[in-house]
Amino acid sequence: MRRTLRLLATTALATGLVVGASGTAFAQKTTVKEASGDVVRFADEEDLEGTSVEDAESRASGVDIKSFTADHTKTRLKVSAKFRVLKDDTFVTFAFRLNGQSEPTRFLVNVDEEEAVVYRSNGQDVCDVPVTVTTGANGTISASINRKCLGYPSKLRVAVAADRYVNEAESDETYGDISGTYDKITWTKSLTRG
Repeated sequence: MRRTLRLLATTALATGLVVGASGTAFAQKTTVKEASGDVVRFADEEDLEGTSVEDAESRASGVDIKSFTADHTKTRLKVSAKFRVLKDDTFVTFAFRLNGQSEPTRFLVNVDEEEAVVYRSNGQDVCDVPVTVTTGANGTISASINRKCLGYPSKLRVAVAADRYVNEAESDETYGDISGTYDKITWTKSLTRG
């Protein structure tokens, strides 16, 4: 498992250190546009603030999120994220705040280009979920999660984070991007099941 950004994002989200919200309206499906060029580079595990990178490096990082979509239906939650460039070694984490909770209790983490796992905030895995990944320019990752994996929530909010080692063989440097900023995470509107 990746440690730097994913653990930072998961810990920050789960402990409520950075909690943002975007509106209070109810909807079934929504798309959130994300600012481009806001990737942060972390030097190592101890670097919790990171350094913003220039636009060209942000694009090349393989983690720069352009937008993400969530569609909460009667039987499934469909999520997807679009990237400026998505690389095959990028880890993507979707966080879910269920039934009005202020902190996320479930996370969808991609394992590889075909599979992801839904975890509880205590680290217990709930279920495996197939994913579809398209790498390269305008790359995407998408998944369709059975609502049972999420505990059949009547409403939820979604956020997304991505991370990738700069050069795993030579350093612990990691690129990271999160919906919103590291000071205030952007969540979808509250989505009721359709």
